[in-house]
Amino acid sequence: MKNNAVKAIIKILIYLLIIMLLVYIFMIAKNIGYKIFSDQPKDSADSYATTATIEVREGETMLEVGKDLQSKEIIDNAYFFDIAMRFEEKYGYLKPGTYEVSSAMKPTEILDIIAHVDGDN
Repeated sequence: MKNNAVKAIIKILIYLLIIMLLVYIFMIAKNIGYKIFSDQPKDSADSYATTATIEVREGETMLEVGKDLQSKEIIDNAYFFDIAMRFEEKYGYLKPGTYEVSSAMKPTEILDIIAHVDGDN
């Protein structure tokens, strides 16, 4: 009798642990999704913003540009930046040059500066 009760309690504890683990995983996934798709600047106020000059070279990938932006504290995560920009029309159309960017800019605003599509100025 006691053996059955112990097994039942252990089974309930395992189910609770699994549920807690799933909730934790979903919370992390939600936070990652928000960081990728929210299109929010790193710094919300210009007074806290960091400005930097970046150079986009011929043949450079968006991830490489993102790593440069991350190293200069313009964005938080180069990989999230690359993933988010893949959903934009200008992804893959980087325009070589030197650009001034700020951590108060949204990722899509940064992309508008460093990329072009035929018909853009």
